[in-house]
Amino acid sequence: TTPAVGDYATLFQPVEGKFFAPLRNRKCTLSFWAKTTTPGTYGVSFRNGTFARAYVGSFTITQASTWSQYSISVDFSQDSIGAYNYDTNVGLYVSFTMMSGSSFQNATTNSFINGNFIAPTSQTNLVSTVGNFMRIAGVMLNEGGVAAPFSLMGANPQDELLIAQRYFRPMWMLPGTASSTSNFIFGAPLNPPMRAAPTISATGPLNTQGNASY
Repeated sequence: TTPAVGDYATLFQPVEGKFFAPLRNRKCTLSFWAKTTTPGTYGVSFRNGTFARAYVGSFTITQASTWSQYSISVDFSQDSIGAYNYDTNVGLYVSFTMMSGSSFQNATTNSFINGNFIAPTSQTNLVSTVGNFMRIAGVMLNEGGVAAPFSLMGANPQDELLIAQRYFRPMWMLPGTASSTSNFIFGAPLNPPMRAAPTISATGPLNTQGNASY
């Protein structure tokens, strides 16, 4: 498709405010690997949690279907007026733009500006043809003006799991009690504690065993 002015397609990562806080007044480097069927210029943006401030950068892929590493520098100390969260809410959105209508494009790049912008005016339209793709891997945002060697947040897979469980976790085989003929109460310890009070959803049938009547 050809995008309308308000269309966009992005791959984005919300960064929790407490993790962004140490980088707020620092020069940082975003590094990543990418390959695509469609060479061209693609936007990378950094936005605050309310989408009121934006920093638009870009990277250019010159060869199709070939992995290459890219890096983009951003100095957050240059944004003296932007309001950012430093708690468990979103402190920063990092976005890779695959397609953008003109409403989300801005000719001002590599500088903090007011508004919700995710792409330069030279943005390539990745969704122009069925079957186009982009793959991105090894993404890391580190302090400093150069890309650091890629590393995980945790020291080992178990640490990574604990970090992930602050945001999402599946649970099953939960102990509980039938409090009436139509209510069943169950609980599970949230260790480590989750980032915020979780939204709970159940998938599939509920089966009970033991003396419970439901």
